[in-house]
Amino acid sequence: MIDTILEYAINNWPGITIVGILLVLFVIVAWRASKYHYSIQYTKEKVDNLPCEAHTTQLNEVRLVNNTVSATNKIVSDHTERLRDINTDLDLLQKAVTSTNELIVEIGRWISGRDKKMINTFVRKNSPYVITGIGKQLLEESGGKKAMDDNIDFFMKELEIINPKTPYDVEDQSINTVFRNMGNEIFNPVKNFIYYSPDKMERIDPDTGKTREIEISFPVLLNVMGIYLRDKYMERHPDIEDMPELKPYKP
Repeated sequence: MIDTILEYAINNWPGITIVGILLVLFVIVAWRASKYHYSIQYTKEKVDNLPCEAHTTQLNEVRLVNNTVSATNKIVSDHTERLRDINTDLDLLQKAVTSTNELIVEIGRWISGRDKKMINTFVRKNSPYVITGIGKQLLEESGGKKAMDDNIDFFMKELEIINPKTPYDVEDQSINTVFRNMGNEIFNPVKNFIYYSPDKMERIDPDTGKTREIEISFPVLLNVMGIYLRDKYMERHPDIEDMPELKPYKP
């Protein structure tokens, strides 16, 4: 029907009809342009007002997390520095303890070395030292042999860390190892034996069959246990140079 009306108008009033059509088209185009402009303006306002409230909250949360992470990193960094300081202090303390242990060993050996008479009673110089018959007897009676046998792997491990290369070093480090552990509870039975024993005691010397008066002390027994440990170490490490005329402890 619209087509018929347009055809009739163009045939009778062509000029007016064309102007009218153009006017309608102009209005439509103007309306659409105005709508498009409004859409652009609305979008621009939204962009200008970013972030919106929800985005602002999220951004604030992100900033808070970032600040927390930064603060945590600083704390970790501070603690790392403190740990380095603590490790340095521990290293110094370890060195001090090691030096103290070495000093204790030297003092103990010096004390026992002053009692040459008793050391020679229990250990005889025979290139190298060997435990005498009465030394073996006291080693058994005092509980020293049992203490060494029950903890032989512990002592072996300590010696193997040192890794002595010569028979002399094995003997020296064996005695040092025993003295270094004099405070260990594994020697409590030996200490009790010393504590409850009289200053002087009489024992029959298995080597001579004669009765001997002996005086024992903890440092002297530690020396004997050190020689015992030397023999055990050499048994486990036959690769170390042979010790001439060495007669290991045999009960």
